[in-house]
Amino acid sequence: MILREKKLHESGPLGVLWKLQDISIPSLRAQDGTLSQAVKIIMNSFYGVLGSQGCRFYDPRLSGTITRIGQWLLNFSRKFIEKEGIRVIYGDTDSLFVHLGEGELKTVTQIGIKVSKSLNRYLKRDLERQFNVESCVDIELEKIFARFFMPTIRGQDTGSKKRYAGLLMGKDGKPELFFAGMESSRRDWTALAKDFQGGLFELLFSKYDAPQLKDELVSTASHELRTPLSVIMGAIRLVLDEIPGKIVAEQREVLSMARNNVQRLSRIINSLLSVSKMESGGLDLQTSVVDISKLIKDTVSDYKLVAREKGICLDCEVPQETVNIRLDPDRTVEILINLISNSLKFTPEGGWVKVICTKQDEEVLVSVQDSGVGIAQEDIPRLFDKFTQFGRKAGPGEKGTGLGLVIVKKLVEMHNGRIEVESEVDKGTTFNISLPFLVEAEAEGLSEETDEFIESILTNN
Repeated sequence: MILREKKLHESGPLGVLWKLQDISIPSLRAQDGTLSQAVKIIMNSFYGVLGSQGCRFYDPRLSGTITRIGQWLLNFSRKFIEKEGIRVIYGDTDSLFVHLGEGELKTVTQIGIKVSKSLNRYLKRDLERQFNVESCVDIELEKIFARFFMPTIRGQDTGSKKRYAGLLMGKDGKPELFFAGMESSRRDWTALAKDFQGGLFELLFSKYDAPQLKDELVSTASHELRTPLSVIMGAIRLVLDEIPGKIVAEQREVLSMARNNVQRLSRIINSLLSVSKMESGGLDLQTSVVDISKLIKDTVSDYKLVAREKGICLDCEVPQETVNIRLDPDRTVEILINLISNSLKFTPEGGWVKVICTKQDEEVLVSVQDSGVGIAQEDIPRLFDKFTQFGRKAGPGEKGTGLGLVIVKKLVEMHNGRIEVESEVDKGTTFNISLPFLVEAEAEGLSEETDEFIESILTNN
C-alpha cells in the first residue's frame, strides 16, 4: 500500500498487487460493481495465501502489519478531517463516515471531493517527510447519504460495526435505499421479512418522521397481535383445565408461566392501544356528574385485600359530603387503579398508601401518597415518557408495562386537569391530580333548563 518506487516491483508478488491496483481503482471510479468485487476477492485470497505458512513468501508479521497500517491510516484521516471542522461519526476497516450537514447534492459532493483531495495531498507530504516513501493510497468520496441510520451497540452510544442503512443519493439526484450488513443479520429471514425491512426504512427515510412512524407501527402491530394472543390464551386455559387430558405438576407449572407472560403481553398491548387512541384523538370521554368521594372510597375498598396480602396499610381520606364533579367514571377509576397499584408495587411491607381528596375553590385535588422507595429527582422529568422504568425495583409478582403513568397523564389532561409529582428516595412519592371544579353549576343549570322545558310543555298542553 505504501511503496518507494513502483518500478522496483514489476515482477513477483508485489507486481501482481500493482496490476490489481491498476484494475481496481478505475473499476471503482467507473462504478463497475462486478469487476470491483472480483478484484476484492482476488486481493483477499492473495493476502490469505501470503499469510499461510505453506507460502514461500510467508512472514508472520504480514497480517498484523496490514491491520495496523489500515488502523493507522483511518486514525490519520480522522484527525485530518476533524481538524477541517467536519464531524466524523463512524469508521470501519476501510471507510470513514462524516457528517457534512444540510445542503444541495452538488454542494455536498464538491465538499466531499475537496476534503478527499486535501487529505491525499497531506498524506503524501507526511509520508515523504516521515518515511521518505511515495504514497500510492487513493482516498476518495464514495457515497453520499441524504438520510442515515446506524443502530448502536447494546448499552453503548457507538455504532455497531458495518451495520447501517441509508438513503443513498445517485448522480441523477434520485435517492436509493442502501443496506450494509443489516439485510444479512438474520440469514433465515424470509422474502416477506426482507420486504418488510425495506418498506420500513423507506417510510423512515422519506414520508414519515420517526415518532409518527413509530406510533403507527405500534398501533398496527398491537391490533394485529390481539387475535393470536387470544387464541394462545384460550389454548393454555384448555390445557390447564385438563379438557384434552390430565397434566402433571411440572407441565402445569410451565403452562402457568406461559399464561402469566401472555397476560402481561396482553396488558402491554391494551395499554399501547389506549395510548394510541388518546394520541390520535380516537378516545372520547363518556362524562357524567359523579360523586368523586364515593368513587375513591369504592376503588380503595377494591384494593384493600391486595394491600393486606402485601402487608401494606391502604386508606383514604375524603370529604363527608357529596362532591359532585363531571368526569368519565370509568377512566377516572383507571387513573386511580394505575396510581394505587403503582404505589403498592413500590412500597415495602409495613409501609402505607393513602388516597386523599380535598375540595378547593375551583378544583378538586386528589393525592395518592405512599411511603415507598421513592424516585430520584433527575428521573422525575422523564417519569411520564413511554416505557420509562427507573431504579424503583419491584418485588416478585406482576411486572409493569412502562405505560401506566403515560395513560394516567393523558387521561388527566383529557379531563382538563393536571398532574404533578413529589418524591424523595427512600421516603416515598406523592402524585397530585387537580381537576377543574366547574360541574355543579353546569349540573344545576341543566336541571333548571330541564324544569323550564317540562313546565313549558305542561303549560302549552
